[in-house]
Amino acid sequence: AAADHRAAVQVQAGLGCLPAVLGDLFPEAASGERACWCRQLSEFSRHLYRWSGRMSLVAAGDRSALVNKHLVPSLLIRSALEGVPHRQIVDLGSGAGLPGIPLKIVLPNNDFVLVESRRRRASFLREVVRRLALQRIAVENLRLEQWRDPPRGGVDLVTARAVADPAVLFERVRPILAPKGHLLAFLPTDRSPSDMDPPPAEVRTVGWRDIEVRLGLWKQSSGIANKK
Repeated sequence: AAADHRAAVQVQAGLGCLPAVLGDLFPEAASGERACWCRQLSEFSRHLYRWSGRMSLVAAGDRSALVNKHLVPSLLIRSALEGVPHRQIVDLGSGAGLPGIPLKIVLPNNDFVLVESRRRRASFLREVVRRLALQRIAVENLRLEQWRDPPRGGVDLVTARAVADPAVLFERVRPILAPKGHLLAFLPTDRSPSDMDPPPAEVRTVGWRDIEVRLGLWKQSSGIANKK
């Protein structure tokens, strides 16, 4: 109980840096809009912390560092979207809602679908969407291969975080991507992007202070020429 209390205090302390994070990453947003995002991100973090005590949404050692280990990396994705269509976004294997929920909060006018095959995690995602009163977002409790009615015309962007081989995932998501759609995935640290088949069309590195994430961007056309 004492350890749990200490972790809760650390989470609350971490949330105190959110105004600085949002101000640095999104200076173009109005201060009132950033304040709204801050409240929603704080509420999401508290739900994530509580539910993680009952089910393994995040690693036990990460519960006290939700902001630095999970929120900031998720928010950094928005900084990596320049030149990438993203009106419709599918967060695949959404799990704890990372990066989908933080990204939805700072992209309130975009359409999101969180795809999660595990029932309890999908229940968590639906509860968060309801509690935060998020609009233009759906939760699909299924595997990608079971999705019978993806958005007509394909989706602009698929995001994925905990993926062992993003290139393999890319081949799975290609059928639901729009003609100019992309997969944006966190790159594993133990593999070079050039060793992947197909390799990402682009690697984008984004960061805030000492937090840095490396993202691979696969285009719908990636690798097609090599397969002919």
